[in-house]
Amino acid sequence: MQADEVVLRQAGPADAPALAALIAGLSGYFLAEPDGAGAEGFLASLSVDALAACVADVRQDYWLAWHGETLVGAAALRDGCHVHHLFVAEACQRQGIAGRLWRTLLGRTSALVLTVNASLCAAPVYAHWGFVAMSAPQQRMGVAYVPMRWLRE
Repeated sequence: MQADEVVLRQAGPADAPALAALIAGLSGYFLAEPDGAGAEGFLASLSVDALAACVADVRQDYWLAWHGETLVGAAALRDGCHVHHLFVAEACQRQGIAGRLWRTLLGRTSALVLTVNASLCAAPVYAHWGFVAMSAPQQRMGVAYVPMRWLRE
């Protein structure tokens, strides 16, 4: 699959089941403990109902990447300045999908500073896009991440 075979479109609440399944398949990348211990509250925020509410929230600019009928990626910008979600299905990583989603979010904001709490494995991708770590890796609510920021030039 090539990134140009992927169709991007804004998310709607009806996409929540596919979105929840995509994120659940990637949880091993962001959970601090493999069994999810301590992340129960965070994982509840990724339920179908919670994601439907997130997608419907006017503070979120949520985009999906589809390859045919399969959801292969998702990204959200909250309040025009925080990358709230950016996920790409494991089988579709390193194919340019994350970059397309990132450029879509970037093109939809005029913010001078963007922030993200990048998973440990995603931090190098964000660094490639110009994000800089604001501190050492952290853990909160059972999730391991690196707080990062990006400055518009």
